[in-house]
Amino acid sequence: MKTDIELLIAEYLKEVSNVIAVFSTKIGRKDILRAWGEESIPAKGEISKNVFYELHGIGCYLSYKDYHIDFDFGPKDRIDGFDLYKLKDYAQQFPDKYPQYQDGTILEKDFNRLIELGIISQKYIGNSWLYFFNN
Repeated sequence: MKTDIELLIAEYLKEVSNVIAVFSTKIGRKDILRAWGEESIPAKGEISKNVFYELHGIGCYLSYKDYHIDFDFGPKDRIDGFDLYKLKDYAQQFPDKYPQYQDGTILEKDFNRLIELGIISQKYIGNSWLYFFNN
């Protein structure tokens, strides 16, 4: 059975994956950061109705009507990376769903426990210091 932190990470990554699939289809390519760097797409715009994006550095800020998601692309356009700060930001927007993570203390403890257990680890690849599940 998955822990609360694992469920949070899975939901966060699923949200990112779903919107990036729509975004990639819209622009006709998967290398979104490269497309931005080549000025093939603007730094900000609308992905679909009521879903807006703003590319920044190595990441993307996604804005929905009621919440937002901020994430960084990993190496080779990977979207399965995460960090504590962005998970905390995401969880705090859903106090009914994640009441235990509203002050961040328990979230940090649970996150560090995943590291200790070897379930996740931080990988420096290219210019990314994201955490990934160890499969």
